[in-house]
Amino acid sequence: MNGQWSDIETEYTPQEESIILEWFRAEGQMEYKYKTTSTQVCGAQSNGKCKKLWNIVGGKWGMKQQGGTSFDTIQGIDYRKGKDPKIYDESWVVKDAIVSRHNGKDIKATLVFVSGPNAAAGGSKLSSSTVFRTKNIECEKEYTAYIAKSKKEEALFSKYMKGNSAAMPPRETYLQDKPKMTEYITKTEIGSDFFKNSVQNALRSGLDAMIREGVTIALIARVSTGIYAGEAYTKLVNRKFSYAVSNPFRQKVNSKFEKWVEDVLNEPISINDGKHTKKVARGSMFKIIDIPKI
Repeated sequence: MNGQWSDIETEYTPQEESIILEWFRAEGQMEYKYKTTSTQVCGAQSNGKCKKLWNIVGGKWGMKQQGGTSFDTIQGIDYRKGKDPKIYDESWVVKDAIVSRHNGKDIKATLVFVSGPNAAAGGSKLSSSTVFRTKNIECEKEYTAYIAKSKKEEALFSKYMKGNSAAMPPRETYLQDKPKMTEYITKTEIGSDFFKNSVQNALRSGLDAMIREGVTIALIARVSTGIYAGEAYTKLVNRKFSYAVSNPFRQKVNSKFEKWVEDVLNEPISINDGKHTKKVARGSMFKIIDIPKI
């Protein structure tokens, strides 16, 4: 957020970065032509549209020290050492953000950003990494414990491979031959509820912010189902073969996510119509709810 305006031309894949990228691009088209403003600084001292965008999101959340090792965040939360899932119960709203332009018309949306729990991303060597500094210790313990449970699968796989060293059998064939293993993968629980509760707190915060803003069509991001739940694949090695398998924790989180969302949508909330206060399901406040799988 404090770099060159032209930096927003870079392609991003993470959810937050890609959304901000498209927002800045759409808003920027109203005042800037990228190729002629490559030296425009987007920061607190900038002017025009860039200053407007900075004032909305600049310095509102993130690490206090971008290149340091402190766990202190602008919002005053230590995500690394926090032991209460409620630390993820917060959101930041951008109203009337222009996210696209079609046939000369602005396409606007309310953007709601939440902080999702990080159980696995960031490694442990680069202590200055902002990803590492927000990797929650409680979530990390849960992730490590679940991966340890899943080592049973690796042991069975190695045993299976001893009699099949001539060729690598398809993973699907292996699982079909091992119905008990398939049942184990399906039924093994994630562990404690810290990660789940943290994700659901982030979802509650985001959805409630949408309700306060009068949003009736909700696109719900798959909070913490990407690298925060671990790399997509882990590698098993047996003799001369190596085999990439789906990360069991990440696989389980993704299989549970829609149920977690459903539970949050079914929770009762209090609304006031100006005369009376009544309880309704959170989900009833929306006309359309979608969880994009991209």
